[in-house]
Amino acid sequence: MNLFAGQNGFFTATFLILAVRHMDRKPIVAGICLGLLTVKPQLAILFPLALLLSGRIRCFASAALTTLLLIALSCAVFGTGVWVDYLRLAIPFQNEVMNYGTGIFIPMMPTSFMNARLWDASPVVAWLVQAPFSLLAIAAVVWTFGRRRDPLLSFAVLIVAGFVVTPYIFDYDMVVFGWLIAVLRPRLCGIWDARLALAVWTLPVTTILFGLCHVPVSAPILAAFMLRLVWLLRNDASQAVRYEPATA
Repeated sequence: MNLFAGQNGFFTATFLILAVRHMDRKPIVAGICLGLLTVKPQLAILFPLALLLSGRIRCFASAALTTLLLIALSCAVFGTGVWVDYLRLAIPFQNEVMNYGTGIFIPMMPTSFMNARLWDASPVVAWLVQAPFSLLAIAAVVWTFGRRRDPLLSFAVLIVAGFVVTPYIFDYDMVVFGWLIAVLRPRLCGIWDARLALAVWTLPVTTILFGLCHVPVSAPILAAFMLRLVWLLRNDASQAVRYEPATA
């Protein structure tokens, strides 16, 4: 889907993967990767919250500095007018597409906002549908990064929550899920876990197919996957507490 759309999903997936892999070993490098994701900020919108909650200040500072350098570089090359035009023209146009766009754009977005619009919901109603999904994603990240937990599952929650929290993201942005499902495979052992993982992995295509049939399933699938990861984290923590006395 990414190649068909001619989009940048492979590049953004690379930044996400490198950020996650180097978060603790090379926090400066991880921060640079997150700063580069400023080109598509909705993919990493919850990362600042997770970094602050987990005390990864060096990574946070590196990401912030990279973002500021990108802004300064763009102004130096193209002038400050590009930012004025971005605020004056690009953002209103994006809002117009999100709230009133028609055609293939709606089924290409696996968000609860667009799932609601599949049923011809007004923008106000669609925002009301999006709100609990966004709050759930934020709550999942706050709980996950409130203390140090299993790093792989924690960052998996963070990546999936980024797709649940935002109303505006496309199926071609889901390239990173190919890697995520692969590295999570040893943790997803049950038959229902395997089916849920398969549903998520195929979403870049199935979200369009279901969307064209006006069946809003993509957002619930992503939310269910996020909650399943949180549940695995909870069980992992419970088992650690349970077996700690015996280990001691």
